[in-house]
Amino acid sequence: MSFEEKMSYRKRPHSECALRRTSKIPAKRGLKKRGAPSEPKAPKSDVYAPYYSKEFRDVVRYIQTELDKKVYLIGIRAMFHRGIPLWRFTDDFDVYTPLVQEEREKIIDFVRRKYEGAKHVWSKFGFGLDFDPIGHIDVTIIPPAIQDESWDKDTIEINGVQVYLPPLEDIIVLKLLSPRRKDAKDVGVALRLGKEKINFEGLKVKAENAGVSKKLNKIAKRYGEDLNFPVA
Repeated sequence: MSFEEKMSYRKRPHSECALRRTSKIPAKRGLKKRGAPSEPKAPKSDVYAPYYSKEFRDVVRYIQTELDKKVYLIGIRAMFHRGIPLWRFTDDFDVYTPLVQEEREKIIDFVRRKYEGAKHVWSKFGFGLDFDPIGHIDVTIIPPAIQDESWDKDTIEINGVQVYLPPLEDIIVLKLLSPRRKDAKDVGVALRLGKEKINFEGLKVKAENAGVSKKLNKIAKRYGEDLNFPVA
């Protein structure tokens, strides 16, 4: 570089020199321009998706196609699908379908033929299907007065099969009818975390009709929610 070129370079503004120096430095890979926000990741629409089983799909299809019966999702999964924030996981499926004794036995025979190691357990609430090594389906018996035409309004798809989704208030009442402590806790969590999702006037009527108003009030107070429902 000649003497004149050196002098000309020294007279350039500092910012221009800095710009020329830095412009030759390759940008590090993976870094984004300052001020440009990263694209947010879309949340999964259903966090239970990894826990949907082929056993559930096959049993539902059998009930729908071979027995020509409707299948309704109930239990904690149904509460989640109705908008109650997820607070515990389960690999169980709780369903209701109007079956007679002969149809229940047909389902059990189908499961035992199709899945090696599968077992069934009878209870006063229906029967359960256990699959090896993981998976469980409870086919529940419910009081006839609980179900009405509103149960047939909404459906959801689970692992390729469509099942009906009852109203949230009925799902809560079914949990109130259960003697299990974890079901009572599910009700308490729903009352605390899912207030905006619950039709409390509808819940009041359904609880009264099912004779569980006293239990509902007791659980509500335990979780800091005073419903002031009349006790049936």
